[in-house]
Amino acid sequence: LELARLLGMKDRPLVTITGTGGIGKTRLSVQTGHDVLPLFSGGVWFVDLTQAKTVEGVCHDLSTALNVQLTGDDMVSQLGRALSGRAENAKGRVLVILDNFEQCVHTAKDTVGKWLEMTGGQVSFLVTSRIPLGLTHEREYPLSPLALPPRKATAQVSKTDRRGVAALEQYAAVKLFIERAKAANSAFEATDDNIDAIGQICVRLDGIPLAIELAAARSKVLSPAKTLERLKQRFELLKTRSSDVVDRQATLRGAIDWSWELLDEFERATLAQLSVFVSGTFLEGAEAVVELPPGAPDVIDVVESLQEKSLLRATPVEQLGGELRFSMYESIREYAAEKMNQGSGVRVQGSGKEDDGATSSVAADKSQDQSASSLPDPRPLTPDPSHQLRTLDSELRTLQQRWQTWVVDYATSWWGAIKDEDSVEATWRMALELDEFLAIANDDQAVPEIAGWAAVFAAYSLNRRGPPGMVEKLVCSSLSRFGLDLDDPGLSLEGKPEVTHWLVMAYATHSVKVSLTSIDRLAPLIPERSPVWIAMNDGLCYSLIQRGALDDARQLLATIECHPDASKTKWRITGRLRLAHVALQHFNIDEALRKVNEALELVEPQTAPTLHARVLSFLGGILTTSRLYTKAKDALQQSLAFIKQTDDVPHQITILLNLGHADILSGDLAHARSWYTQALELVKSIGGLRAQGECQSGLGRIEAQEGRIAEAIAHHEAALRVYRQTGDKVLEAQVHWGIAYEILQHSHAAARAALLPVALDHLAQASSILKETGVAQSPRYAGYLDTAIKIQMLAGNHETAKGLAREMVALADGFGDEARWAPDTRENVEYARSMLEGKAPADPSPSTFIGSSPAMKSLRSTVDKVAASNVDVLILGETGTGKELVAQAIHRQSKRARKPFVAVNCGALTETLLESELFGHEKGAFTGADTRKIGLMETASGGTLFLDEIGEMPLSMQVKLLRALQERKIRRVGGTSEVEIDIRVIAATVRDLDEAVKSGSFRGDLYYRINVMRIETSPLRERGKDIAVLAEHFLASFSAEFGGKVFQFAPDTLEAIARHNWPGNVRELMNAIRSAMAMSEDGTLRQKHFRALAANQAQPGTVDPSELERKHESDERNMLVSLLTAHQGNATDAAKAGGFAQRTFYRMLKQHRLKASDFKPRRNP
Repeated sequence: LELARLLGMKDRPLVTITGTGGIGKTRLSVQTGHDVLPLFSGGVWFVDLTQAKTVEGVCHDLSTALNVQLTGDDMVSQLGRALSGRAENAKGRVLVILDNFEQCVHTAKDTVGKWLEMTGGQVSFLVTSRIPLGLTHEREYPLSPLALPPRKATAQVSKTDRRGVAALEQYAAVKLFIERAKAANSAFEATDDNIDAIGQICVRLDGIPLAIELAAARSKVLSPAKTLERLKQRFELLKTRSSDVVDRQATLRGAIDWSWELLDEFERATLAQLSVFVSGTFLEGAEAVVELPPGAPDVIDVVESLQEKSLLRATPVEQLGGELRFSMYESIREYAAEKMNQGSGVRVQGSGKEDDGATSSVAADKSQDQSASSLPDPRPLTPDPSHQLRTLDSELRTLQQRWQTWVVDYATSWWGAIKDEDSVEATWRMALELDEFLAIANDDQAVPEIAGWAAVFAAYSLNRRGPPGMVEKLVCSSLSRFGLDLDDPGLSLEGKPEVTHWLVMAYATHSVKVSLTSIDRLAPLIPERSPVWIAMNDGLCYSLIQRGALDDARQLLATIECHPDASKTKWRITGRLRLAHVALQHFNIDEALRKVNEALELVEPQTAPTLHARVLSFLGGILTTSRLYTKAKDALQQSLAFIKQTDDVPHQITILLNLGHADILSGDLAHARSWYTQALELVKSIGGLRAQGECQSGLGRIEAQEGRIAEAIAHHEAALRVYRQTGDKVLEAQVHWGIAYEILQHSHAAARAALLPVALDHLAQASSILKETGVAQSPRYAGYLDTAIKIQMLAGNHETAKGLAREMVALADGFGDEARWAPDTRENVEYARSMLEGKAPADPSPSTFIGSSPAMKSLRSTVDKVAASNVDVLILGETGTGKELVAQAIHRQSKRARKPFVAVNCGALTETLLESELFGHEKGAFTGADTRKIGLMETASGGTLFLDEIGEMPLSMQVKLLRALQERKIRRVGGTSEVEIDIRVIAATVRDLDEAVKSGSFRGDLYYRINVMRIETSPLRERGKDIAVLAEHFLASFSAEFGGKVFQFAPDTLEAIARHNWPGNVRELMNAIRSAMAMSEDGTLRQKHFRALAANQAQPGTVDPSELERKHESDERNMLVSLLTAHQGNATDAAKAGGFAQRTFYRMLKQHRLKASDFKPRRNP
């Protein structure tokens, strides 16, 4: 009555019924149309806009209802004039009911708004929509869910008497359930035993009438308790699928009781299970059906059957779309209306041809008034707006084909804008019409070429937004219309329509996400003169780059540039970015930057801001790879500023993700979290599975770096669930690998050990996928292998780790020039090689300190505190006390742990060489400088630079180092431009720098610059209780060098070792044990195998300095002899085994008058 009163007022020409889905907006609009019919002599016209999402779609549906033939482009004006003509001819008013307008609310101003202006109050509009239209003079009429019992009341009802049950029945939601349950099952009664479940069902369904009606209809086969149990299971499933469960519950769909009676048992079971599956992709809807009766057909067929009967539909998420989803249909009564039209209170009535061309209206059928009262429910059913079009099948077929042709022709202009300009608006329009394209592509009677183009357009949106799993079936089905089969080895596209070329391209775009090599057989199918040829071969180039086949990629790019269509600006820019990508894989930063700058010169920022932003974003990626994070973020923020001038939200999300990645690498986690959070908000507004997964992965990396490993894994697993829906196997593998990496980097040993089984499981899954997709042959695979090696080492699987290390080294042989490797790749391969040589730590995890003495406990505590900060550190201690080990521990536990740790011995190089090593040099800087060399300070950017023996650095070099540390900029030798660096400096020395400053041999300003935090390592003689523990540790660690042979100490030997002073500290002990292992014949180490023990049986105490010095020299000589003997005179291997730089080792040999050649095996004459 209130709606009728509002519509009767001429100053209220627009009334919008709003409310959540399933609340009864359609039902109320039809009832109101019936009630106000006498007020509108020009007729009441019902238009279902379920499938309309654009201005054109709204106009088409209204013109169909009015039977108006549209001509020309200005369809809105034509319809405005037609409505005015109806009102004038009838000398009264016209009411148009626009149902489900939320699908196209963004068109309101251009459609309803214009019609209101043109008709001057003679035409009124009653609109149903989840949100108001936002137009002038609009009156909103909101509907609310049914009254619900308090949640606590339902929990207490079983403890009350019948009066409590009666009280609960007074709530409208509970009352509706009971009424519909009795209609479905005459034996149903609300009792003390089931009223609690009924109340909980109503609460769970948020008082949505249609959802409650369907739940009640299940009473014929299920008790309320069983129905409640099924609902709970459904909601639990939803929680694992999406984060917007609250929204889904608020928009539940339902069905009326008698529609249930019209379905077979399989359809009933499917519809019941889908009643709480609010929305999702088409396949997700089918997957949500977890239980069907025996003998049921394929669930997809059942779901399609329900869709054909108008019980289900495909719609966008919100009023502006997003990815299209499968959902319960809001006006399920349509099917029941068709079967029960006789005697209904309101129906669609053909009124004949009027002067103005009208043929249909919503009218009261007076001839049925008397019989209507005999119906169990006289409320009106939703009318079928296409009833007047149901004539002969041939006429329907002709009309449908005309509509399909119009849809495809109209979409072709969008397709051109996408190909030529990457138009965001055109991409968006394509996405909105996805369900229409799918319907045409799957129509067996559609014209093959029309169906083919519809499949191309649908596949484009599916590949971008998912689920891509539908693409394969869609493309293969469409190609079969042309007699083509992708599995046919003799397949040729010569002479075939262009649409078949695009279909193969769509298939390749999908399949390359599953296997990088799949495109190899598809690209040659495209004829060279085809407009698809460049796009297909660009896809092949991308695949080659991802697989590490860089020479093949470069050669293919040269071939593409010779193609006539390659002169277009868009491809010239894309080609240069591809070449930059190839150079970047070779770590040729200069070449990559040059190609990006060429691309920037080709694009005009004012006329093509999207393309300009894309190139700037690529530049930011190169600078991030180069560890120039400040410049990278500047480029990315410029890109963001350009893209915000457009409506390109997906690209804006990509830039935000890149900014987050750069901030994570630079250690700015607060800003990184902000970027990812912004990106996630935008993703929620437009949809997009891949971007959602990248947001989750980024947040997981942040949580991991902040020490919250459980939260990190949760984010990564959320990303994994999303990526599985996209079908992109490479992304899925990266997440598996990322979870294992986060566990490896975790600083708490106990938590890391507990999570090792999780890490091993994810590594196994990553390995399987990477090998399947072809990534296992690229440098990217080295990063995975490095993580796998270290995880296996932690798990005690040393032989498995060695096998992976051998795989890494073999893989590295195909990477080309080692000078062009990325720093991470170089570090990974070096670690694998050192492990095979027995020099990698047995425990590659953070904190490898051995011992429990007070000195070690204090050291661990200090390292933990220092690692948490970012200040520079000075480590002081005697030789062999583990200063580098302390530096590595600080690095591993710091926020820079994922970046390089670069060590340089300042005393082992001349001043000239040291400057070149630290700062790098330009080509031609000096004789022999044939190429540019990146210095160690630049290589360490983002990580830690360890300056060992800094006390030996020449004064002139100290000045240059001080300037670099203060300004965080360097200039390569022979260069003119400055390079920014981001490093943490840890310096170490055995010298007393306080005395060195006083004597003038060390600069005071440099000393104060590096002496921010000081750590002193204790000599072994002050760690008596640790010596035996260290000895056992070294004995186990070195066994790999001797083929896994088992060694042990004789009982008295370990005691003697613990008593010895070990003036050379840990290094001396380590090498003495290695030497003794080489000397032992039976695997038992005795005192005679330790020259130091045999020469000195003294108890711990004060040692004469001169005697100590002589003993040290003797021990050092014995160590050198042992090393040369063990390595058969190979000085290089001996130096590596002893942990010495080659220059230092040769100096020691010269000091002790030893020659490596004397230890080489003698050849028989």
